[in-house]
Amino acid sequence: MNRLYIFLFVSLILTSVVNAQDYNKFKLGLGAGYAGAVGSNGGILATFEPAYRVIDNLAVGIRIEGAVFIRHGDEGNSALSYTVNGQYYLNAEQFRTFVGAGLGIYNLSKRYETIDLVASGNVAGGSKLGFYLRIGFDFSHFTLALEYNLIHSSTIEFSNSTVSNNYIGVRIGGFFFGGKR
Repeated sequence: MNRLYIFLFVSLILTSVVNAQDYNKFKLGLGAGYAGAVGSNGGILATFEPAYRVIDNLAVGIRIEGAVFIRHGDEGNSALSYTVNGQYYLNAEQFRTFVGAGLGIYNLSKRYETIDLVASGNVAGGSKLGFYLRIGFDFSHFTLALEYNLIHSSTIEFSNSTVSNNYIGVRIGGFFFGGKR
């Protein structure tokens, strides 16, 4: 009988420790915003980002993001990324600031034309490894984030020059689940 009481007591303690988080473990973020690359007139981006809170101040997840840019007239650039990330919350208030980073694959698609229009070409940027840093905040179920994506440069076939694939993203959005319990 003593073993049963000990077992029940230990189970109760473990249950209370495991459920001690103030925030729901699963978070599903959706967002849209501005994307700007070097030499671009700007563009748009959209993100889908599920995450799991390991502890209240740390979430790990994946980000699927699509970004489209217009470069000088008809030249276009797009990136579709699949990354894993971590996000650390600096405080536990309703206004929660965070920093984070991610690493993953960026599928690039590009179209370039030269200034004299004699040579033009399509360059499939291919898949490249990329990295990003982010800062931002969550307020209730609203999110604002600033991200800088660092991606290996691409080479333009007809001119043998390189073009930067790096871009900055400013995203606003919201998330489902993941709030205070």
